[in-house]
Amino acid sequence: MTVAEASRRDLRFRQHPVAAVPSRKMPDIEVIARVTLPNGTREIPLIFKPGGRRLNVGRASDNDLTLNDTSVSKIHAALLMTAEGTLLVADTGSTNGTYLNGRRISYGESRLIEDGDVVGFGDVEVRLRKSE
Repeated sequence: MTVAEASRRDLRFRQHPVAAVPSRKMPDIEVIARVTLPNGTREIPLIFKPGGRRLNVGRASDNDLTLNDTSVSKIHAALLMTAEGTLLVADTGSTNGTYLNGRRISYGESRLIEDGDVVGFGDVEVRLRKSE
């Protein structure tokens, strides 16, 4: 193939680009957080955008999931839903630790949350389930 032929072929490809495949955007997913504190249990709805921003968990009132307990750090952990809809938890440097089924999660490490798992933020236990 000559340089002129290669140039004509390249020009044809540039004139007829491959159509972009539209991305399938997943709808928002509601997850119910069943929070067990010493003074009782309550359910809190959380809205996740798959592949979107993380939700912060902690004692400070500006967190997405506020847990008003002295064992919980101001910004204790983060919850994230992947683009595929998998739910993850990560400790963000808390003092009293983040636990998954009783096992401590190291700082900066994320763990998959499955149905029936118990996530501990300090002394507070949370069960997360997708809303029906």
